Amino acid sequence: MSQVGYHPAQKKIAIVELDGSDAGDDVLSVKRVSEDGTFEDALSGKPTPWGKFLRYKYVQFDFSAVTKPGMYVAEYRNFRTQIFQIAPDVYQKLLDYSWPGNVRELQNAIEYAVVLAREGSITVKELPAEIQLPPALQVNPSSTNRRNGVASLEDVERETILQALAQTHGNKKKAAQLLGIQRPTLYNKMKRYAIEI
Repeated sequence: MSQVGYHPAQKKIAIVELDGSDAGDDVLSVKRVSEDGTFEDALSGKPTPWGKFLRYKYVQFDFSAVTKPGMYVAEYRNFRTQIFQIAPDVYQKLLDYSWPGNVRELQNAIEYAVVLAREGSITVKELPAEIQLPPALQVNPSSTNRRNGVASLEDVERETILQALAQTHGNKKKAAQLLGIQRPTLYNKMKRYAIEI
């Protein structure tokens, strides 16, 4: 199961590793963890054969029909997975971020979140701070429009405002102080440059 969790609309498949001689025809259940800590059946069924590798046999179970946000476990025979999450917010934050460091930055962010994760699931709170910011506050070094290799004053001013807002986590009063301008001036400039947070 994914430690990051699943988006409600994505395809969700559980894969079970079995001994090569195992028939693999027992029922697999996906259960929702209720508010009181009990487990409610969300979906059950027999897994389908997926293939073999070395001495192991693999079966899979498609639980894409489970779309209700919440915490879940999968059970097969005497095995129960760690709790995993079905929710739209974590994936949306990962999709919204520009990833200036490319794949290595994504890998580091996921490792960071896994270390902080509780109960086997990652929420937005476990993601690095720069990924938690709204997309408008994420600093993207390639976002300025350069003319002949030089950024215009408007581009520099807009990027500076975005950096100040990002550094203060969207606190406009602190950003205005950091920039050395009055808060109404900051609001006017944000409106001028279409900066919405």
